[in-house]
Amino acid sequence: MLIKVVALLGLSSIPTQLCLADSEDQLVEIVNEGLRNAYDIKSQQLKLEQSRNLLKNSYYNLLPKVTLSGGRTITTTESQPSGYIQADTTAQSSASAAASWTLFDNYQSIRNIQTSEATYEVTQKQTRKQVQSYILNLLNLYLQYQLLLSQKITLEDSLKQNKWTQEESAALVAAGARTKLDSMDAEIAVVTTERDLLELNNSIDSSERNIFAILNSDRYKKLPVIDLIKLKPFYMKDFDKRISSIREQAKRDLESVNPDLQIAHRQLDISLMNLKQTKLGYWPSTNLVLSHSVDLSNLVQAPAVGMSALPLNTSSIQLQFSWQLWDWWITPRNIDNAQKDYEISRFQYKQALLQTNSDVQNSIDAYDVLEKSIYASNLALDKAKIQMSYSREMFRLGRITL
Repeated sequence: MLIKVVALLGLSSIPTQLCLADSEDQLVEIVNEGLRNAYDIKSQQLKLEQSRNLLKNSYYNLLPKVTLSGGRTITTTESQPSGYIQADTTAQSSASAAASWTLFDNYQSIRNIQTSEATYEVTQKQTRKQVQSYILNLLNLYLQYQLLLSQKITLEDSLKQNKWTQEESAALVAAGARTKLDSMDAEIAVVTTERDLLELNNSIDSSERNIFAILNSDRYKKLPVIDLIKLKPFYMKDFDKRISSIREQAKRDLESVNPDLQIAHRQLDISLMNLKQTKLGYWPSTNLVLSHSVDLSNLVQAPAVGMSALPLNTSSIQLQFSWQLWDWWITPRNIDNAQKDYEISRFQYKQALLQTNSDVQNSIDAYDVLEKSIYASNLALDKAKIQMSYSREMFRLGRITL
């Protein structure tokens, strides 16, 4: 229950790498080992790198397109003058360079940069959220594992007590102080406890396998036993203050307490930018093309007397307009689809906003109940300690039996 409340209320405040003051803390080492080896984390990091590459490419697309080309052509011509075969070979060399710079492309390059930036930001938030979710999932599994170990200790003590009771009952039956039915009840209690202990051991083994599966590491042959209560995990530090802060943040800005809502908002921005870009489909694009070519074929020909052979240089400047005629039919449908994508994103954001508000309020209420439950449990524990001390004293005085 505590992990669930933490996940809903404090996910944005959980670091992506655990770094506590105690460097020998085994739980911190286990979590960091999982962060280094978990396949889901590695996959998300690769997606983040892909998004970063797309963002860089969107900036590079602002540069002019430069094309270099060159070649050498060898031509052989055969003839038969006076019955003899004669072959003439000529060679031509050429080289050219051209640069094309798009002056106006319906702001597509600029909007591609904006979209790439928003997509990269979304991927960053998704990566952070996945790392945080991984930490919470691992802590949750480890807490369950520790609780199972605690239950095992209790069951083992109960089994010892039931066996002792069975032996005492058998002795009393043999002495005629009890009936056979009382002895059978004690035997049934022993068998039932042994069955519960077997099921619990299976659950412990299953819990270990689940933890090893998400750790993806062979560093640990056996999970260390960690007292999570004495450990005082990092998410419990100043927990009351953080809960109070989250309450105030939720009143002002829900996005600050839920990364999913932040992601939905940025995806809404992306769909709006795509819609604006699509609406510019009616406009032509304008390109400025600068080209320069060099013809080297005249270098292999004999120059005129008193002249030197020079390459033939040709330069050109072109202003090109590109306008797709059929876009007048296609663009309206593209705009309609982009508009629908935007409406879908807007609905998803509104739904995420409502769900986030509900989750936060439910989590705050659950925390209040949990806080009262912990307070009541502490009172019960104090009372049990007093009763135990009283019982021991009464046993010492011979007023009660063991």
